[in-house]
Amino acid sequence: MQLVHLPLSDYTRYELAVYPENTAAGEDVRITRRDAHPGLNDLDTDFWLFDAETAEPSVVWFRYTPGGEIVSRDYSDDPTEIQRARGQRDLALAHSLALSDFMALPAAG
Repeated sequence: MQLVHLPLSDYTRYELAVYPENTAAGEDVRITRRDAHPGLNDLDTDFWLFDAETAEPSVVWFRYTPGGEIVSRDYSDDPTEIQRARGQRDLALAHSLALSDFMALPAAG
C-alpha cells in the first residue's frame, strides 16, 4: 500500500507506472490519498508488518534522511509496536483504492 499526496511527484508517478507488473503477478496494490481522512496525515513512518495476524508478528520501521536515504531499519516484536502498525495499516486500508481504481481518477495522472 502506498500513501500519496496530490499532486503526484514525478517519482510517485513512476512508481505507479510500474505497479501493474505487481498486480499482474497477483499482488493487491492499494493506494491511499492522504487527504482521504485527517488521521492519515499522522502516518509518517514507513514500515513493513510481518505475520500480523499470527502468534509471532513483527514490524520493521524505516527511518529516512530528508533526502530519502534509509538511515535505519528498526525491528520490533513489541506488542505495543505491533498494535500501532496494525492500527496504521487498518486506517490506510479503510481509505484505500485498488491501483486500477486510483489510476482511473482524473487527479491521478
